[in-house]
Amino acid sequence: MRIVVVGSGASGVHFALSALERGHEVILLDVGNQRGTVPAPDATFSQLKDTLPDPAGYFLGLEGEGVVYPASRPSYYGHPPSKHYVFDVPAEFRASAESMEPMFSFAKGGFAEAWTAGCYAFAPEDLTDFPFDYEALRPHYDTVARRIGVGAADDDLARFFPRDASYLPPLPPDPHSAWLLARYAGRRAALNGALGFYLALARRHPEPGARQPAGLHPVRALPLGLPDRFHLPPGSNPHRMRALSGVPVRAGRARHSLRV
Repeated sequence: MRIVVVGSGASGVHFALSALERGHEVILLDVGNQRGTVPAPDATFSQLKDTLPDPAGYFLGLEGEGVVYPASRPSYYGHPPSKHYVFDVPAEFRASAESMEPMFSFAKGGFAEAWTAGCYAFAPEDLTDFPFDYEALRPHYDTVARRIGVGAADDDLARFFPRDASYLPPLPPDPHSAWLLARYAGRRAALNGALGFYLALARRHPEPGARQPAGLHPVRALPLGLPDRFHLPPGSNPHRMRALSGVPVRAGRARHSLRV
C-alpha cells in the first residue's frame, strides 16, 4: 500500500516509520516556513553566551520579545526570536475552538522545530477520564523511547511519571543544575515532607551529537532554563512559582498543571 503522510513533525515521522516497518510505501510531504541560519551549531549554550556578539539579543530579542513576563493569564510557550518562524501564521488564517486553546505552526517540521526535548509519560491517574488507560499506551511509550532515545534517572520523577520504558542513562547535568541537585540532596527529606517539593533531572531526548547537558534545553529549542512541566496545588498563583534552571518541578500531586 502507498501511504502519503502530510507533515514531517513528530507525529508524522513516527507514523511514517511505523508504516515503513509494516512494509508500506511511504511518501512524506512537508512545506512551510524555513528556519534561519543557526550560529555555531556545534557550540553549547554556555559557549554561545560567551561567544555571540550579542547573546542577550539573540536569546531574548532586541526588544525583549522573548521574555515571558507575569500576566493575568499564563503564557503557554516562551521562545527566543530565532523561533518566530515556527509560530508565525498567515494573516488570512482563521480558526475557532471551544474548551481548548489550540496552537498552530506553519513551519516545515511543525512544532518539532521548537520542541524542548522533554519526554514525560502520562501517569495512570492522568488518564482516568480517557477511554484508554496507561497499559494501552505502555508499548507505544517504549517504542518512542527506543526510537529517539530518552534519558531518565531513577530519581524523584519516578514518583510521578512511569519509568518502565527503554530509557537510556540521563545526560550529565550542567554545573548549575548539579549544584542545585547537590543542595537539594541534603534537604530532600525535609522538602518532601514539609512542602511536598520534589526535584529531579529532566527526562530528555538528546539530539544527535548534542553537547548540551541534561540541565539545559537544546539551544535550538528553548534556551531559557525553564522546566518542561510543573504542577500547582489548587488555588495557587502560578506567577509566584519560580522556575529552576532546566529542572522539572512538581509540588504535591495536584491535578492542575501549567505547561511552560
